[in-house]
Amino acid sequence: MYKVIILGKLPPPYFGPAVATKIILESDLRNYFDLEHFNTALNDTIEKLGKINFSKLFYMIIQYYNYLKKIIILKPELTLVPISQTTIGFFKDSVYIILSKVVHSKVIIHLRGSNFRRWLDNKNILVRALAIFIVKQCDGAIVLGENLKYIFYGLLPEENIYVVPNGADYSFPEVQKENTILKITYIGNFLESKGIDSILKSLIKIKQSDKKLIFNAYGKWADKEYKSYCKALMEQI
Repeated sequence: MYKVIILGKLPPPYFGPAVATKIILESDLRNYFDLEHFNTALNDTIEKLGKINFSKLFYMIIQYYNYLKKIIILKPELTLVPISQTTIGFFKDSVYIILSKVVHSKVIIHLRGSNFRRWLDNKNILVRALAIFIVKQCDGAIVLGENLKYIFYGLLPEENIYVVPNGADYSFPEVQKENTILKITYIGNFLESKGIDSILKSLIKIKQSDKKLIFNAYGKWADKEYKSYCKALMEQI
């Protein structure tokens, strides 16, 4: 069978990319490909995401070494590498791309977001040139929707930019809706980039209209200052 190695974090902590990797590994793709996984997780809590320290850097180097050993033994035909949309994150991920090409594996990068092109265009000429060089070493890219294919235009041939929406098989019970009450549910970690504060500001306006409202939110906070800011907004609802 065609040997594919899939890089990515696994929960915990629970957040989009980690859950998406879990879904892929447990999918029917296992019936068509020889799937292997390499866990790139560096954090065990949401609060540690995006924070760099010496122990994390040391563990990262160990991860690169273990990954190189694994792919030398496995010799995968294809490697799937999720990429970040931040400078530190992208260049951390790029090492996996380079190591995969060293063993002559085809590389598909997987972008689970929409900000990569904006990040790239706003970088200085050196960072931009290096990032473009790394992307051009890849054999293809996956984006979440047709309207996001433009992100890799000029970096990869258009026919090598693939669309794979997020998704999984879920069943939801039917519920009796009450038209007199507006019920809103938010599921996701409370990160500034996800805009939970914008939701709260909208709820304040809805509440001012005397509309009956029930708002439920499920997730974890990563930043104490942002948490305090949002809690101040909650008090107005």
